[in-house]
Amino acid sequence: MKIVHVLAYYGDYKGGIQNYVKELSREQKKQGHEVKIITSTRYGKEKEIDGIPILRCWTPFVAFRVPFTISLPFKLFIEKCDVLHVHLPLPWLDLNASLKKIIHKKTKLVITIHNDLQINSLTSKIAGNIHNKFLIKSVLKRADKVITTTKEFANSLPYKIPRNKHVVIPLGVDTKDFHNLNIQKKEQILFVGRLIPEKGLHLLVDVMIKLRKDFPNLKLAIAYQKLYNYDNYYDLIKEKSKGFLIEHHNCNKVELNKLYNESLFVVLPSLQESFGTVILEALACGSKIVTFKLPGPFEAISEKYVKFVKLNDSEELLNQIRKLLKKSKKNKGSQKYVKVFFDWSKIAKSVEEVYKK
Repeated sequence: MKIVHVLAYYGDYKGGIQNYVKELSREQKKQGHEVKIITSTRYGKEKEIDGIPILRCWTPFVAFRVPFTISLPFKLFIEKCDVLHVHLPLPWLDLNASLKKIIHKKTKLVITIHNDLQINSLTSKIAGNIHNKFLIKSVLKRADKVITTTKEFANSLPYKIPRNKHVVIPLGVDTKDFHNLNIQKKEQILFVGRLIPEKGLHLLVDVMIKLRKDFPNLKLAIAYQKLYNYDNYYDLIKEKSKGFLIEHHNCNKVELNKLYNESLFVVLPSLQESFGTVILEALACGSKIVTFKLPGPFEAISEKYVKFVKLNDSEELLNQIRKLLKKSKKNKGSQKYVKVFFDWSKIAKSVEEVYKK
């Protein structure tokens, strides 16, 4: 099959959606499919990654994190493919994917909804309502299949996915990239994620300040990307964490694998998360992980391997971290668990079955 993936950013930007498309595309190429990626000109200029061609659309501006790719309609309409796999939410892409299906009825339209739109202001609330009530419904109506990573995440969305089109396929992890290194632990806990308020790093910093009264040598390592205009947020984090913050910027997989292995455990204090790739990467390394009890991760990952705490409860988060600091050991059995249920080769086969139906 000829498969075209369309998403907002691809290249220097290393978010969860980008990782999903990268790993899925690599596996699909191994399966013998012809794969192409269409994206914006923001956060990357490469015309090929992992042997997969990238078609970039001119993007004069970004609003509410949405790249307005002016040439996207033309790129989509002239692109001939068997499967158009669209990665949402992205309002401009919703509209263009619908038009593509109207014009090219034989092209299979598959959608993966990765998260909900972020509402941070009155203007974004208005734009979000337009998307959720009109734009997304148009593309859902015309889609052949709609994928979400969990059922609970789908139920939490402010719009309904047609039941006969809905398929649940979890995220994956490459266990060749993330694995046990058997190296010495450092006196540090690890945060991995973007420097945006939704990832909850500010909550973890406040918890660290309290923890260091009993564990004065404890450090907080953060592996992050500083994107968007969140300088004030970053400055606040820096100011409050003086003396215990260790920064790692734009880590590659080898560096990140080492960080997972040398840290005592991982804390993911996200306030919004449809699944959480970080959880799988940590488990593949045999690391313990503490995270808030969000619907998606709680449905997908066994409580045997992850410590879930009440959402936005800093006190419970503090107490759980204290417990792990007193008895931090490897997460026994987590590596085999991830290999059996979440290896990317198996996830790609599930997606391939969706394409064939």
